[in-house]
Amino acid sequence: MIKVVTTFHPEGLTLYGQRFIDSFSKNVDKDIKLIVYAEHCEPNNPDSNQIKIVSQNNITKLTNFKNKWKDVPKANGKCPWPEKRPRDHHKEFKWDAVRFANKVYAVFHAEENLPARLHQVNDGHLADLVIVCTGATSAIHQALQSVERGGTILFFASTAPDVTIPISINDLFWRTDITLTTSYAGSPDDYAAALELIQARRVPICKMITHRVGLEETGLGFQLVAEAQNSIKVIIEPQR
Repeated sequence: MIKVVTTFHPEGLTLYGQRFIDSFSKNVDKDIKLIVYAEHCEPNNPDSNQIKIVSQNNITKLTNFKNKWKDVPKANGKCPWPEKRPRDHHKEFKWDAVRFANKVYAVFHAEENLPARLHQVNDGHLADLVIVCTGATSAIHQALQSVERGGTILFFASTAPDVTIPISINDLFWRTDITLTTSYAGSPDDYAAALELIQARRVPICKMITHRVGLEETGLGFQLVAEAQNSIKVIIEPQR
């Protein structure tokens, strides 16, 4: 399948973006898909079967990148060593990593297609049960796209109190009969089953542990979890 990926900010959407989207829907073969990443704007989608509109807010890695480099001159158009680049140090676009990160991260995000990967490795089916262990909206959207007809999504973590997630009643319930449920506890039987799976090494839990710190680094451990950038599980080892 051929996919076309593009991004628009509000000004670009007004000047040429919406016209491009409408023209794509009208003139391009329906087997060619378009993914539009919208930056603080809401494009009109003339054909949801061919065109997918994604908010750039869903690209967590892009948000983290911008937050990290937003105040660093060398990532915002200022050459860090103009004396070494006398011919092009004034060409700001060469150093404007934050500005041009939108399209780079959009392309990589478009290829991070978990539902398609599930279809590939699971005999053409999605997951019967999806467990969401984070309050990140991007993970929730991914879960909604990854569950099989008649399947269940279990939310094991909550979002912030003011977060809302728009869903299609028709697609999720009338057409696919998805069950959405919550839990924040496990029964003794659940724990026993989990320990058996871990003991049999059927669940690769070690891959979930991204950081191990000593007792004196407890503050660092909490910081890694709070930043939620490169950590999944952080273990504090008092014996270190």
